[in-house]
Amino acid sequence: MKKYILIMLAVLMLVSVSVSMAETMEEEIEIPDTLRVEIEMEEMGFYAALPKIYRGENGFALPVQKGILKRDPYVANLALMYFPLSYEYYQSLENSYYDLSEDEIETVKSLFSIPARVIVTNGTLDDIMPFIESEIKDEPIKIASNKGYDYWFISTVSDAYYQIYNGDALESEAISYEEELDKIRNQFFTDMEDSAYFEPIDEAARYVGKTISFTTYDLDGNAVTSEELFADNKVTMINVWGTWCGDCVGELEELGNIHRRLQDKNCGIVGVEYEFDWGEEMIDQSKSIFEYYNVDYPNVVVPDEPIFNRLESFPTTFFVDKEGKILTYPIDTAAVSKYEDVIDDLLSGKEVKPFAGKDAVSNQIAAYRVFVYDKNGPVKGVVIQFCDDKSCTIGKTDEDGVARFEKPAGTVYEVHVLKVPDGYEKKADTFYTLDRYSDIDIVLLKK
Repeated sequence: MKKYILIMLAVLMLVSVSVSMAETMEEEIEIPDTLRVEIEMEEMGFYAALPKIYRGENGFALPVQKGILKRDPYVANLALMYFPLSYEYYQSLENSYYDLSEDEIETVKSLFSIPARVIVTNGTLDDIMPFIESEIKDEPIKIASNKGYDYWFISTVSDAYYQIYNGDALESEAISYEEELDKIRNQFFTDMEDSAYFEPIDEAARYVGKTISFTTYDLDGNAVTSEELFADNKVTMINVWGTWCGDCVGELEELGNIHRRLQDKNCGIVGVEYEFDWGEEMIDQSKSIFEYYNVDYPNVVVPDEPIFNRLESFPTTFFVDKEGKILTYPIDTAAVSKYEDVIDDLLSGKEVKPFAGKDAVSNQIAAYRVFVYDKNGPVKGVVIQFCDDKSCTIGKTDEDGVARFEKPAGTVYEVHVLKVPDGYEKKADTFYTLDRYSDIDIVLLKK
């Protein structure tokens, strides 16, 4: 957990970059030009000179690129993250991170809120609303349009000051925070209005048509080339994974089954393993995992190839032809139910539409269902938390490994695993439903 929070803090430092929001408040936050940073965010499609931080008397805010949320239609997100404490105190927390208690770490983890977002889409406003995680404060404002893409400014309700006062904030203190947040929102709005906009660039789109070529090693130390791995297959699925990635490991057994089925189509899978330490112990562990899940497709050490070094999501899966040419968008999520469909579409010459994010499967049942299972089948007694932006419901999986939630459709819900039976590893991932009744599959691993 400490590693997770440290990474979060480091990322924030690196990215440091109501009436109606159309009405500018008389008092604005002064930001000297020397504190502004020129930023070009290709995925968002804008160029701006933004402040390193938005400072206030009670707290500070940072604009943080949250990346692509969806690809069809395209939806990407820039969030303004607000911390209800001084920037100096925040820095002291970061500098003394390893001396913090678990309670202090939890406090740091829950400190920030998101009072505003800029979201770009080539779809409609309805396409982005499922990704707004908080109550909307004002009507969304379209601040720019360019080449079929619209940029929406959305202010959301923030009660971050309650994290400081534990829900006992005096009315005057609450008013002080709200006034400050309005000033920061307005300055952020003005900065974004003054930005230069261009067609967003999806890095994944650049991969299509490029050729992957490399030399690396298998887990026995034998040299292997990409030409050898791809030559016998009409389509090769390259699955980039790591033992530290729960979603990656959760797919392995079914990937082994898929690879065996693909042999009849002259296709196959190659695993590219991304580890931070390639010692003897790691090699033995990797071999044991493959043996446990009955995986018999080739698995190689991640090569020094630029495409693999720029990945942000794990697993990421590429589809290439005999020469290693990338045939379609990579899939940057665990999507074991979709891989064979992609290969079949490629073999038949059909268009493969891109998608991003953990994707739930639609159902015709008037309820949301969470299926939890392990290598041997359903897992009973798993405690599931099911949340919208206002409240959470708790459920538990039954004999069939299913937790059922009868909630209104039209909302993207967050799903968390709160407790697992003895003998299972904890699952810290956040899963998301569709904005319609859908099912989510969660795989648990035994200790």
